[in-house]
Amino acid sequence: MVRTPLGFNACEMKFGLVHGRREELQSTPERAAKIHAYEDSSFKIMSFDSLAEELRNRTGLYICSRANSYIRFLSKEYVDDTFLSWMEPEHIALTDELAEAIQTQSFKNSHGHRNGKLVNIVNYALERVNRIKDRGGQTNRLGQRRKK
Repeated sequence: MVRTPLGFNACEMKFGLVHGRREELQSTPERAAKIHAYEDSSFKIMSFDSLAEELRNRTGLYICSRANSYIRFLSKEYVDDTFLSWMEPEHIALTDELAEAIQTQSFKNSHGHRNGKLVNIVNYALERVNRIKDRGGQTNRLGQRRKK
């Protein structure tokens, strides 16, 4: 779901996420030693509960779910619009409330090249993203109800 030019960039993994809680992973000395053997200064292994630590102090997260061909942004409140610059608009589905919040609250000073032209990223993306209506009713990119 990363824009095409970025999809070919080399990727260096910094974290590994394992199923289970920290207590389970460190329940025996052998298991803890095995996990620590994979870690070094540039790679850390994390458990799911470590993701939630200090969650109250973190701000600005969108709640999303992945569909077959796009990411659904289920949040209705504006946090940030930087994801519009690195994701293809066709891979994004926004609620009408979030799209409106982005339209009214974003700085709209982000410009970039799309199809060889310099465009305003927010306006360009909002014209092309998929839209989600509450209660599962989906609309197409033009905001019209999809035919069943």
